[in-house]
Amino acid sequence: MKKTLILIFVAFLLIFSVSALEIKTSKIEFMQGETFQATLAGNILKTIQKTDVGFYIDNVQQPITFDIAKINNTYYIYGILPYSSGNYTLKLSKVIFKEQNQIQTQDLKKNFIIDNSTAEFYVKPGFIVTTSNFNLILHNNKDIGLAIVANIKNEAFTAMIPPQEDKELKINIDYIENTTFTEIDISSGSFSYQLPAYIIKNQTKSNYSYPIYRGRPKLDFILNYINETLITGDSIQQSIELVNKGDKDTGPVNISVSSQLNKFINISNYEFSTIKSGEIVIINFTTKFPNSGNFTGFILANSANSTDLILLNFIIGTNVTRNSSIINQNTKSCQQLNGKLCASGEICSNYQEVSSDGFCCIGQCTNPNQSNSLGGGNWIFVIVIIIIIAIIGAFLFFKYKKPKASSSEVLKQKTKSFSERFETSGKLSKI
Repeated sequence: MKKTLILIFVAFLLIFSVSALEIKTSKIEFMQGETFQATLAGNILKTIQKTDVGFYIDNVQQPITFDIAKINNTYYIYGILPYSSGNYTLKLSKVIFKEQNQIQTQDLKKNFIIDNSTAEFYVKPGFIVTTSNFNLILHNNKDIGLAIVANIKNEAFTAMIPPQEDKELKINIDYIENTTFTEIDISSGSFSYQLPAYIIKNQTKSNYSYPIYRGRPKLDFILNYINETLITGDSIQQSIELVNKGDKDTGPVNISVSSQLNKFINISNYEFSTIKSGEIVIINFTTKFPNSGNFTGFILANSANSTDLILLNFIIGTNVTRNSSIINQNTKSCQQLNGKLCASGEICSNYQEVSSDGFCCIGQCTNPNQSNSLGGGNWIFVIVIIIIIAIIGAFLFFKYKKPKASSSEVLKQKTKSFSERFETSGKLSKI
């Protein structure tokens, strides 16, 4: 009885120690040449990089084309499966997350099967994050032509794919006015995919012309969306404009950053006592990401009677070209900001601001790959050489240094020397 209770207790502990964080797929068994799709959602503390992802057979990584992206709080993974059956494993290495108020680090795995059948076609990419029109690459796995239809927001796009060939399908999203998260249904009739699509629209309300909201305040950011590509570790100072479109004052307005970004964005003015009707206020903030990855979230303006938010998307990397969509007609030039435009590969010694010319360095532009002969780490090398020379010199000095003689020894030595110089052998004889 006692042994049984112990086993039950151990089983209970094992059940509740298993992480609830898991990779999810719509099915376990896939076809050869199919687009594999998976998701991962949870309180993940460190951005999952592409290098953390792999497809394996018996712990041997397979050469599979794949990608990963984070949209809001969910990671989306896709891969183009090979034309060979077997038992496969998708592995995410060293995922850092928080559950039950504890920070954990685990390798997450998802086992799946590739059977002996072949999918009619595959599509890549397996998810879409875009600000403009884009192309889908469709591959026909069959020996006959396929007609493919892609539906997005009630608009259809078609393509005829020759057997065993690729074809690009152009998707036009000009008709989509607002930022939205949706799905693209891609079908050959008997076989289909549903691709998650994050459509980002960057709209500027030009000249601040807007209808007046009668009888109430109406908070509205001048921009709907900010999309930026930044260098890892860059410190960027920026500003956005918030207007009250209503005919009433707002009362106290609080500004906050979503939890996904609040560690990386610092706002200088979190509160306004009120924003008058028609008034435009400036919200200044500093952005700095110490790690690479994709980061999404929002800045929220909230009063008792009105709320608005501006969506944010940051692509952070070490080998990327800086780019910003925050520029509007009121943005100053770099010259007006008394700054400099850093060349490719250079870093800013201070902080940067968004200007009409691009990212403007308020400081000095330096190239980390070029250093003076006595600069940076070379100083350490010089100091080490000096220390080594000093040690060798001291060793030689003490090894060959003769001990200093005392005064009596000096007198004795001189007497002996004098005697030797004037000493004669034999006796003196008279002449």
